[in-house]
Amino acid sequence: TAPSITTCAQAQTVNASAECQGEVPDVTALVVTEDTCDSSLIITQSPPAGSMAPLGGSTITITVADDAGNTSNCPVGLTVLDTTDPTFTACALNQSAPATLACGALVPDFSASAIAADNCDSSIVITQSPAADTAVTTGVTTVTLTATDDAGNTATCTATFTVSDTTAPTFTSCASAQTVSAGAACTALIPSLT
Repeated sequence: TAPSITTCAQAQTVNASAECQGEVPDVTALVVTEDTCDSSLIITQSPPAGSMAPLGGSTITITVADDAGNTSNCPVGLTVLDTTDPTFTACALNQSAPATLACGALVPDFSASAIAADNCDSSIVITQSPAADTAVTTGVTTVTLTATDDAGNTATCTATFTVSDTTAPTFTSCASAQTVSAGAACTALIPSLT
C-alpha cells in the first residue's frame, strides 16, 4: 500500500535573484505522511532544494516512499517574483534652449537618450515628466525619468531643461520729438522721454 500524504506543503513564493531565477526552498519538512507498515518514510522533492527555478510559476513534486518501494506524490506550487528595480546606467543629459514661445519653450524628448537595465526585462519602458512637447516657461525645469520593468518595478533619475530669454525687447512706439525753450544761459533741461 502506498503511503498516505495527509498534508502536502503549502505553495511557496520566492524572489528572483540578480540572474532572474529563484532558489527552490526545502519543503519536505512541511509534508505530513503516514504508512501502516513503515514509520520511517523517505520524503524527497523535485527539483531539489537549492536548485534554481525560472521566473513565474512552476511545480515542486513531493515523493513519499516506504521500505517496500511504494510511493505517493503531491504537487507544491512555486512562484518566483521579480522584485528588483531596474537601474539607470545612464540618465539623460541636461538640455537647454532659447525661449521660442511666449517666454517659454517645448520640453524635448529626454527618454530616448536615457539607458536602463534590469535583471529580468530587456525591454524596459522609460517615460518622462513633464512629457516631451510640454510647454514650460523660462528658467530651469526638472525632468524626471522613470524606468519600469514588466513586473512594475521602477527607478527614477532627473535631468534639467533650461529655457533662456535671448530675444531683445522691441519698441512698439518711440517717444515723440520734444521742443523746449532755452533759458537765460542759453541752455535747457532735457525732458524725460521714458
